[in-house]
Amino acid sequence: MCDRLATKIRLYLSILGALLLAVQALGAEELRLGGPGGWSEWTLPGDAVDVADGVLKPAFVRQNIDAVQNAATFGGGIRAAGTALDRAALLIDGDAETAWAPAAEAPLEDWWIEVDLGRVVSARTIRLHFAEDGEPLEFFKVFTSDGEPFFTNAGVAIEGTLRYNKRRLYSFNQDRIIEIDFGLKPLQHIRIQADKKTLGAQLSELSVESVGDNLSLGARERGGQIDVHSLVGSGRDERYENPLISRNLIDGDITSYWGRKEGRGVTPMGLFILDLGVLFWVDRVRLLGDFTGLPTTGERARTRFGSINYLWYKMSGSDGSLAPDGSLRWVSLGELPESLRNRRDIVHFEERFSLTKLRYIRLLFGMTSGALSGTTAEFQVFGEGFPAALTALSPIFDLGGQKTISALDWRALVPPATRLEIRSRTGNLLDEEYSFYDKNGKEVTARKYDKLIPSFRGRIDTVRTIGSDWSNWSPAYEVSGQGFLSPGPRQFAQIEVQLLSEDPFSAHHWKR
Repeated sequence: MCDRLATKIRLYLSILGALLLAVQALGAEELRLGGPGGWSEWTLPGDAVDVADGVLKPAFVRQNIDAVQNAATFGGGIRAAGTALDRAALLIDGDAETAWAPAAEAPLEDWWIEVDLGRVVSARTIRLHFAEDGEPLEFFKVFTSDGEPFFTNAGVAIEGTLRYNKRRLYSFNQDRIIEIDFGLKPLQHIRIQADKKTLGAQLSELSVESVGDNLSLGARERGGQIDVHSLVGSGRDERYENPLISRNLIDGDITSYWGRKEGRGVTPMGLFILDLGVLFWVDRVRLLGDFTGLPTTGERARTRFGSINYLWYKMSGSDGSLAPDGSLRWVSLGELPESLRNRRDIVHFEERFSLTKLRYIRLLFGMTSGALSGTTAEFQVFGEGFPAALTALSPIFDLGGQKTISALDWRALVPPATRLEIRSRTGNLLDEEYSFYDKNGKEVTARKYDKLIPSFRGRIDTVRTIGSDWSNWSPAYEVSGQGFLSPGPRQFAQIEVQLLSEDPFSAHHWKR
């Protein structure tokens, strides 16, 4: 005989902070959902939300950022220093009152420091600040690199090496602020090197103004992906590219790239479809066609010097709404008219438009009409504001037996031009899905895992998923205290919370 104890779910929301869910029984029984640390159990859209001290809130997408300040997020920071390494981080700590200074007794060849932004950025300006209570370097160089390595004579990249491909020389300098116009070119590494000792010289801050937060980074963690299709031959046969290669377009590393080489007489077309995983406000897309990842020497060098960019393209976007035939509904974002000049004279392409709600971006393009290679290094997407739609999915809650949930209560303060939608679903059956990994943590298929020798096998993750008897998502709850809309009695329940906004600068903040 099933337990039909009525259970009441309370959902507390406040615009002052973030979200906490609480499920309480009408009797002594109590089940709590959320709370400090509780968000770790939820399925959240990656970096589109911020979680701290039990507070969940949408993350603001920024324009004109200092790419140095969040370099650590991408594994960057101080790459190396020839002297005073223990104080090197003071150059990038955001505090003009602290500074890195080369040790006076260190030889001149050690008066250098390197910074890694952690990912390639489209940089506008580099600024180097010398401390007010010290002296500016008089003779020095600033080297920059987009991440290009050195290659062997055979054209193989030498792991761990870095080639600085641009430099600027400064002589008889007296300025305390050095500003370099970088023209939106790709940048990842900066090296400052003295050519003459200036006793008392202190470098207080290094900053890099870039376009903004690149939304293509983190797309996979938000549940998105990038698909690449090749359309070749007179019949336009469609081929799906290897997803491991496609990911090179959104990995923040300009030395990894997507490329294709076609035979003579073939005029191929390609198609990129990028799913950002979340509905953002977007106003700019940049396509970096750099050849940095291609060899400069050896037999394969001809690939680099024979590479070209887009002959033409058409860019469109979608907010995820569907056309009558069930396909995504697309709107035009821009296009590049066909021109031979595009293939060589233009390396980086850009489309700008008014802030538009987008989750998907599609690029249809032509690249070559001969035996040349086509390459694309990075697909960068920028915008501004809070996401237009976010979904937080609770774990599957076990009610401890088949029970009937009576009502759903919440308190919420919702700002103008935003709305909150809460849905539920229930069921009695659960399925299990398995993920297999090798000893290096790389996910593999079950078939490949079985073929690995035991010492090369890694972990197997088990994930509980809803079974065949689960209800569909309920309609959105309209008022607090409304009767529970999912069927019961059931043993398991799940809640979905959506934040929707028509204003990029207005958003919910959820708090316990």
